[in-house]
Amino acid sequence: MTTEIVAEAARQPEPPPENRPPLSVRMGWGSAIFQALLVVLGVMLGFAVTEWQANARERDEAQHALTGIIEEIGANRTAVVEARTYHQEKLAELIEAQKTNTRLDIRMFQRGFVAPAQVSNAAWTSASEVGALAHLPFDEVLSLSTVYAQQSAYLQQQVTVGSVIYTEIFARGTEGMLDHAAGLRSILSTFQYREQQLEAAYGAAVGKYTASEP
Repeated sequence: MTTEIVAEAARQPEPPPENRPPLSVRMGWGSAIFQALLVVLGVMLGFAVTEWQANARERDEAQHALTGIIEEIGANRTAVVEARTYHQEKLAELIEAQKTNTRLDIRMFQRGFVAPAQVSNAAWTSASEVGALAHLPFDEVLSLSTVYAQQSAYLQQQVTVGSVIYTEIFARGTEGMLDHAAGLRSILSTFQYREQQLEAAYGAAVGKYTASEP
């Protein structure tokens, strides 16, 4: 019986070998996958580095633009303080002349009936045109834009008043302006008030920036 079992087992066909690729092929596939992953990782790191460099460059440009804007505001403030001082002095002299009923003398106005400040917005405009403002904090841009809006109103006032004075001088000469002391007083008061407001706005902007520096 045992002999028959052994003989029967010997007659059974051997199981087919497993359908697996050779070890060398399997190792080749693993190496290829690993290399592909390295390529993908390298590309991703390259994109990340490029983006970081671009962001860093934009931040540097924005900071450079901000520095230029603050310097421009500081220079504008100096000019406005000088103009306000002149207008304040002329206003005081005009009030005193009215009190004493003294006729105004053209020599009182050595720099003109009004001498508004020559302010600039070149740094602000340039920063806006090149897109540097987009990389600054919104609150900071909003604060600076408010300052330049006040400055724009001041410049518009210069144009309007200049036209009025030119028209009066053209029609009646400088004596005509001197005869309108009340109107001239109103003009000087308006300029003085506007310059006080602008000086305060400039000072707040410059102070905020310098206070944030280490």
